[in-house]
Amino acid sequence: FAPPSFSTLDLWLDAADTSTLTHSSNAVTQWNDKSGNSRNVSQSGSDSIKPTLSSGSVTFNGSQYLFNSSPFMCNNGSMEVFIVASGSAQSDTRLVGEGSSTNDNPFYGIQTGKNNDTDKQAIYIRNDNSSTSLVSETFNNGVAFDGTFKILHWKDTGTEISGRINGGVAGVVSYTRSGTFTVNRFCIGGVLRSTFAAGFTGNIKEIIISSPNPDSERQKIEGYLAHKWGLSVSLPSSHPLKSSSPTQSKVSPSAVGSNSATATATLLET
Repeated sequence: FAPPSFSTLDLWLDAADTSTLTHSSNAVTQWNDKSGNSRNVSQSGSDSIKPTLSSGSVTFNGSQYLFNSSPFMCNNGSMEVFIVASGSAQSDTRLVGEGSSTNDNPFYGIQTGKNNDTDKQAIYIRNDNSSTSLVSETFNNGVAFDGTFKILHWKDTGTEISGRINGGVAGVVSYTRSGTFTVNRFCIGGVLRSTFAAGFTGNIKEIIISSPNPDSERQKIEGYLAHKWGLSVSLPSSHPLKSSSPTQSKVSPSAVGSNSATATATLLET
């Protein structure tokens, strides 16, 4: 099993595949998208704003970022994001963000929490080009950023945000979409508008973005990431792929559509 095994893949950045990373003295100038959609992200500026390649991770220091001019998450209306990352507790920083070069308001952000929720998962979605936001809050009380690598998951259905840490219990918040946006900047490591802001400090090993999947596919992606990056010990004991990597497989119908991280699934090799 690998991310191309499902049909809804939008972006796949994989630091384990060094052939996808262009760098000079470990300063990364481009990270190529493996999804087949050519959503490569790059940085042609000075070395001070280029992230660095280190120990199988792309490392950001809060002022470094990669971007392209083809955003897609916000305007797709629904999205699922997996990120293998580590970072210390930090406030209101974006791991992945979308914005406009002509407007200083961020539009869509996969981010850390704000204020007293600095080590939590959060999301920011705006409903139009004004300062009004649809949702800007922490939705999972688990610790996401404590300096260790974790599998972080965000799922936006267009009416609900949910997310998990290492395949655990989901946190959920509901919202209602409205308004229209114009965005032209997709950014890894912060949010890029007319200027760069909300820079993430930490390490990213892999990013997978797709349309929302059933829980059976979510569990496969978690299993794939956990066994690839040595994080299987962090999966809950009830996770169907804690002990083995996923294969090309199907999941029993009882597990499909379940919203519980403790749903059991029977994996049958094809």
